[in-house]
Amino acid sequence: MKWRPLVAACCIGAGLTVAPSAFADAAPQPAADKAAQPPAQEVTAPPALSPADQFINDLKHPIWWFSWGADLRVREEFEKNDHSFDSHYDDEVNQFRLRGRIWADVGPFFSDPTLGIPNGLDLYARLTDETRFYLNRPTNSPWGGPLGEPPYRTNPAFNEIIWDNLYLNWDRPAAAPVSFRVGRQDLWYGRGFVMGDATALDGSRSVYSDAVKVTLHADPIKTDLDLFVLDNKANENRFGPIALQNGQEEFVSAYNTKMLGAYLISKYFAPLETDLYYLYKDDTFANYDVIHQLFYGQIPNGRTIHTVGGLVQGTAGTGWDYYGEAAWQYGSEDAIAGFNNEQTQQGYGINSDLGYTFKECPLTPRLHGGYEDLSGDDPHSKTYGGWDPVFGTWPQLSEIWAYRWEAEGKVAAQTPAEWSNLQAFSLGGSAKPMPKMTVAFDYSLMLANEKMLGLDPTAVGIGYGNGYVRGSLFVAKLLYDFNAHVSGHLWTEYFIPGDYYAPHAANAVFLRWELMFKL
Repeated sequence: MKWRPLVAACCIGAGLTVAPSAFADAAPQPAADKAAQPPAQEVTAPPALSPADQFINDLKHPIWWFSWGADLRVREEFEKNDHSFDSHYDDEVNQFRLRGRIWADVGPFFSDPTLGIPNGLDLYARLTDETRFYLNRPTNSPWGGPLGEPPYRTNPAFNEIIWDNLYLNWDRPAAAPVSFRVGRQDLWYGRGFVMGDATALDGSRSVYSDAVKVTLHADPIKTDLDLFVLDNKANENRFGPIALQNGQEEFVSAYNTKMLGAYLISKYFAPLETDLYYLYKDDTFANYDVIHQLFYGQIPNGRTIHTVGGLVQGTAGTGWDYYGEAAWQYGSEDAIAGFNNEQTQQGYGINSDLGYTFKECPLTPRLHGGYEDLSGDDPHSKTYGGWDPVFGTWPQLSEIWAYRWEAEGKVAAQTPAEWSNLQAFSLGGSAKPMPKMTVAFDYSLMLANEKMLGLDPTAVGIGYGNGYVRGSLFVAKLLYDFNAHVSGHLWTEYFIPGDYYAPHAANAVFLRWELMFKL
C-alpha cells in the first residue's frame, strides 16, 4: 500500500477533484443562511407563478415580516446483511419512515426589504417528527436488547416532536459587516465531509448543533469567515421533546461534544470557491442506553481532536466540474484498558471528484470519477492513525456503509458512519431521459489502508480475511420531480465483499423509495 500517498498527491495536485454526486442522500440540508449572504444584487425577474403557486406563496407569506413552510417525507427502506455481511445473522430490516417538519421565520424587527436594507433581527423555529413503523425488525442489536432480552425500543420508534431548529439571527446590525446566530441551528459546510450531521444516531431526522456563530463579511473580496462555538448534548434533554411514547428518551449522538471552529469561504475567483477551516472537538462518551452500556470501558471516555483542512470546488470550461478536499488531524484520547494504550492521534482525510457534463447532447449525460482516502491505524504504531470524521457521520458514500461502520473502526461500538481506514475509487454517470427525471449509476472499488481494526472481529456477523480489498459497491438511482411541491426517488445499493472479510461473507443490499411533499 506504499503507492497510496503518491496517488492521493497526484489527484489533489492535478486538481482531479469533483463535488460529491449531486444525488447523494445527505442528511436534511440547512435552510438558507441569511447571515452568510452578501447584500442583494439586481437579478432577472423570475417567471410568473401559476395561480396555484401564487396562492401557496401568499399563504406562506401573509405579511412581509412572517413566513412559514412545511414538508412531509415518506420512505420505505429495506436492508439485508449491511450490518453483518453474514446471511445467518438476523439483521434484515423493512421499515416505513415518516418525517414531518414545520417551520416559521418571524422578523418584525427586520428592515422592510422594499427599502433595500438587508440588516435586521429575526427568529427561526422548526419542529420535526420522524416515526418509524417496522414491517420486519430483527431481534439482534441494535434493534433488540442485549443477551436475548426483548427489544428496548417499542414499535414505532422515535415518534416524538423535537425542536430541530430554534435560533435568533441578527443580520448585519446597523449595516456593519458582521452577523450573529444564536441557538439550535444546522452547521453544514462544504460537502459535509467534516461538518454535516451532528446527530448521527437519529439518521436523517435532524443534523442540528446548539451553537453561537459570528459571521464576518468581507464583501469587496466576496469572502465570509464564520467563527462558532457549540455545545451538543448526546441526549435531547436541553430542549425537551414532546415524546408521544411514555418514558422515551432518545440519544442523538454517542458523545457530548464541545467545539470551537473557524470556517472561511471565498468566492473571489468565482466560479472557483476556496474554503479553509480549523476545528477543535472535545468529546465525552455519553454511556447511552442499555445496548451501549455493554461497551462502557471499551470506548475512549474522552478525546480531543484538532482538524485543519480546506477545499476547492467549482466549474471550468463548458462542462467541467471539480471538487477536492483534504484535512489533517492530531489529538489525544483516553486509553482503553486491556485493548489500547494509544493516547495520541494523527490522521488524514482526502475526498475528490472530477466530472464532465455533455450539455449539448441529448439526455445531458454527466460522467465523473472520484477518489477518497481516509487514514487507518497501523497496529504496530504507538500512535492511533485512524481518521475521525468529526461531524461527517452521514451516508456520504453509501447507505449500506453508513450502517456497516457500526461494526467497523477502532471499536465495534454501534456508532453509525464512523468513516475511517478506507480508500474508494469511484466511477459513474447520470442522464436526464426526461426533463424532470434523472437516472444515475455509480461503481466504487473499496479498499482498506490497514488490516481489521475492530475490538472483536466476530462481534457482529462474519470475521475478517487477510486482504485489503473491502469489495465492490454498486449504486443506482432514479429521481423525479413531479412539480415544485412533489418529488420522489428510487434507490438501490448492492455490495460484494472482498478479501478484507472472511471467505463466507455475504453480499449486502439496500433498497428505498421516497416521496417528498413540501409547501
